Amino acid sequence: MSTGKVGGTGDAPAFGIHDGAKIVECSPDLAEMFGFDSPDELLGCEPLDFIGEEYRDHAIKAILANGGGPYCSVGVRADGVKFRVEISAHLIRYHRSECRLILVRDLSPRALVVDDNNVVRNMTGLLFRKLGYSVVIADSAATALRFFRPGEFAVVLTDIVMPHVDGVELATTLRAADATLPILLMSGYSDSRVPLDEHSRLMKKPFGIDDLSQALASLPPRARAGLLT
Repeated sequence: MSTGKVGGTGDAPAFGIHDGAKIVECSPDLAEMFGFDSPDELLGCEPLDFIGEEYRDHAIKAILANGGGPYCSVGVRADGVKFRVEISAHLIRYHRSECRLILVRDLSPRALVVDDNNVVRNMTGLLFRKLGYSVVIADSAATALRFFRPGEFAVVLTDIVMPHVDGVELATTLRAADATLPILLMSGYSDSRVPLDEHSRLMKKPFGIDDLSQALASLPPRARAGLLT
C-alpha cells in the first residue's frame, strides 16, 4: 500500500467513475481515502467536491492542458483535512454511456504507529491523520516489521514498553534497514537511557496534537515530506 517513497498509499490507486457531472461508482479505498465509511456516500457527488476549493481552478486547468494526466492537486477529506493527491483520468464506456475513470493516489506522508495498547494506538493514529498523514498502525514490533519497507515511511512512532520486543529494539532494527528514518519513541516515563540522535526524539505520554506537531517539526524534513505548508 505504498508508492515506495515517504508519501503515498499504493501502487494500485483508488478509483471512481463519473459521468461528467457526478460520481456514479467508486471503490471502497477511494471512500476511505476521503474519510467516508462507504462508497455509497460518494455517489451523486461532484468530483470537484473532493478537491480543496482554492485548488479547483488549478485542477481544471491541468485537466484541460493534459487531458488524462496524471496531475497533482489537493484533496479534502470529510473532516476537512487537506492532503496531496495525484489524479489521472481515462475515457471509458460505462453502462453504454461515455464516462471517465479517475485514478487517485494519496501522496500524504506515511506514519507507522506501534503500540500494544489499543486505545493509545488508535488515538495516536487519529492525531497523525488530523495532521495530514496517512497512517499504518501495528500492535507489536513483529507486526510493525511485517508492514515496514525501507523508504516507505516518513516517520515511525513507537511505544518503548511493549512485550517481547520493546520500542528501543524495534527502533534499532528499523534504523539498521533505513539509516535516516525519523523515529519518535514514546514513554510514560522520562528515560535518559533511550538512545537519541538527530533523527529521533523522546515523547512523554500523554501528549496532544500540538506536542506531536512540535516533535515532528523538530525532526529532519523527511518526517514532514508531502505535508501542505
